[in-house]
Amino acid sequence: MSAPSFTAGNTAMLLIAHQVGDVGRVRAIPFERMEANAMALARTAKANGIPLLFASTMDAYVPGPLPAALEEDSPEGVKARIERQGGVHVVDEEDFASVVGETGRKKLITAGVSNDVCTVHLALTALRPGYEVEVVADAGGPPPKIGQDFALRRMRGAGAAITSTAQIMAELLHVWAGRRDGKIVPFVM
Repeated sequence: MSAPSFTAGNTAMLLIAHQVGDVGRVRAIPFERMEANAMALARTAKANGIPLLFASTMDAYVPGPLPAALEEDSPEGVKARIERQGGVHVVDEEDFASVVGETGRKKLITAGVSNDVCTVHLALTALRPGYEVEVVADAGGPPPKIGQDFALRRMRGAGAAITSTAQIMAELLHVWAGRRDGKIVPFVM
């Protein structure tokens, strides 16, 4: 028997460190594609009532702020983002863990700007307390492709599901002609 699907009613979405100073270092996927995928995830969450959590790190330094497009689309989410001070294991951070816990959701869709740092440690620390984690690999990517390959293997080996933006959006949709299709289909790449 397979595990229940990720749905708008049982899932929270976490976007980690998609900051202007970091996104330009990604080389495993074209920057424009990664940014479009992260935006599609944020818009899908917002349109479907999925709790959308942003985390940034050391905003005053090199990583900088979140992109203006995210702020325009989700001003309340960006304003409520968890501003971390450099921690890598985000679910271990008390503020972040409490915000994730307050959603009441045990299924997490995650994407971090760097799969070999941001995403891998988020996934590993979220799996420990029993969250089900689905990593959207094409909404992030490290500078070297080999780092991406190792990170994806490590997350999968620990129990996270690895997916793409289109795959998770289809999973959330369930039926192309359903009542949510108009709220998701416009964002499918």
